Amino acid sequence: MLKIKSWYFDVFAGACGIGIALGMVRFDFGILGRMMVDSGWITPAGIGDLAAINMTGYLLGCFHQSQLKNHPSVVKILMVSLLLINISLWLESIPFGFLSQAICRLICGWGAAHLVIALPGLALTKVPARMKRNCTAIIMSGGGIGALVAALAIGNLSNQAFWAWVVLSISATLFSVPVLMLLLGYRTRFNQNADLSFSGVQPTDSPQWRNLVLTVLVILGFVFMQVGQVPIVLYEPIVAFKKLGLDAGMSSDSQSLFGLGLTLGAIITALVPRTIPTRLLLPLASLFGLLGGVMFWQSSSEMIFFLSVCIVGFWDMSTGTLTYDRLGQFSQSHQPRHLWAMATMLGGIGFIIFSSSTAQLVDKHLNLILMVGSIVIAFQFIVEIFQIGFRGNQKMIAD
Repeated sequence: MLKIKSWYFDVFAGACGIGIALGMVRFDFGILGRMMVDSGWITPAGIGDLAAINMTGYLLGCFHQSQLKNHPSVVKILMVSLLLINISLWLESIPFGFLSQAICRLICGWGAAHLVIALPGLALTKVPARMKRNCTAIIMSGGGIGALVAALAIGNLSNQAFWAWVVLSISATLFSVPVLMLLLGYRTRFNQNADLSFSGVQPTDSPQWRNLVLTVLVILGFVFMQVGQVPIVLYEPIVAFKKLGLDAGMSSDSQSLFGLGLTLGAIITALVPRTIPTRLLLPLASLFGLLGGVMFWQSSSEMIFFLSVCIVGFWDMSTGTLTYDRLGQFSQSHQPRHLWAMATMLGGIGFIIFSSSTAQLVDKHLNLILMVGSIVIAFQFIVEIFQIGFRGNQKMIAD
């Protein structure tokens, strides 16, 4: 039986899992999509279609995860998800056709949703309350590290779609080892009464409806973030080529900067003192997103383009980390995983609607898509300002 000696390893394994689910399954698809187009596997519109299919799988995974009632079931599904993601990534390296790519993207999205929703809570189970936000940020930094590692590996080791998928699959397999160790350990040791909550919160007996407005605002802000990032996450390689004339190798470099921004967003969030409340940090993070989105939209030089990609990565991960922590501050003890599932599910719906509706416009109306993305981020900032005025009905242990 595998023993887990310290919550430090739990946090590390959680970061590896998020690295697979967000960094490799989701964010690195921008590079791979461009290479698949160059190799004749898909058309430019196919990038948006496959991304929408991936998010459909993500949406299904969110719903499935929200229906799980006990911790052993959660651990079992996490193990199945990890296995299916690895199998699907390896199969995607073989150009069977669009249908096979679509099926693999769907499965990867389903598995990634389970990892993103349930794995952080599992990894935080034994973390002291005062360290919750810091460790949440460290776990979420895995998304940036995974994207950065895979993007660098793809950019330096391959220039063809087949080998790019092979490199990504190897990276995911390596990242899966500590995650599997964590899950195997908890599978034999998990107490069904253990709390999977992800914040240092003491629930009260206050009526649940008092937090309804705050719940809506926090989740809505996260949804706007998910939608606003579509042009950057999905069409960054196309923008690099069409507006700046960058080749696939330079596009890989920009994806590496996006991964760096993701990592910095999580790490800097982890370093912010708990005396600065999360509700004040959320609008600040959205300002970075608005700055990055406008710079990306108006980018006329390589320096502005690369800087905007890094800033957007910072905004993406800091918003996700802070939203995760914010939901835990006012949730009842049995709610956090389900609220996080709801937030990611609604965000996935927004991502699907935006990516599928713009897939056919990318060739002729790319600038319009970038402008709409920036407008959506502006709406996120407005929502985050409104949530400042709501504290919820919980008393924080440390904030």
